[in-house]
Amino acid sequence: ARGHYEGFCKERIWPLLHYEIWERVLEYEKEMTYWAAYKQVNQTFAAALESMNLGPQDIVLVIDYHLMILPAMIKQLPSRPKHVTFYFKRVFPSSEYMRCLPQAQDLLRGVLAADCIYLQTESYARHFVSCCSRLLGLEGSAAAVETADGDTVPV
Repeated sequence: ARGHYEGFCKERIWPLLHYEIWERVLEYEKEMTYWAAYKQVNQTFAAALESMNLGPQDIVLVIDYHLMILPAMIKQLPSRPKHVTFYFKRVFPSSEYMRCLPQAQDLLRGVLAADCIYLQTESYARHFVSCCSRLLGLEGSAAAVETADGDTVPV
């Protein structure tokens, strides 16, 4: 909890989502410790889902910034659900802010593994598509992003 929630989520993602400038730059070792904890918590959720023996009839809903890389992890599971949907219930920052986070590309790729992505407003959806375009070099429209493997993810 300390590295994931209190660390990466609250010291990195939360300020970013609220257009706050970080009060201090974390030293590299602390940054990597937080990121490792964030990945570990997401992996723990993926392992729990794997133990449920998900199948083609199941739908998994992943909610919010605490689990942004989970959709990609779910897609790697041997027993995969029919659909993975990601719901982002916070402000989604512009690409100018998102690019400040060293792990931004990993977070975006994680979310893009979902079959469908829901954001609260059209402007947040535009920010997400813009981030995917500017930070990942992907094509996007007002309603979807085309991933590197050619899939189209509705937003």
